[in-house]
Amino acid sequence: RCVRRAFLCGLDGLTQTNYEHRKQWLEDRVYTASTAFALDL
Repeated sequence: RCVRRAFLCGLDGLTQTNYEHRKQWLEDRVYTASTAFALDL
């Protein structure tokens, strides 16, 4: 859970909205950013 009760990943218990699809997107973005910032993941 992030600020303002906004869910980044997982299931929002209040609205029952599923945000599981964001996990893969976030992982892909981190790996893409790692090349620009010289991170070893």
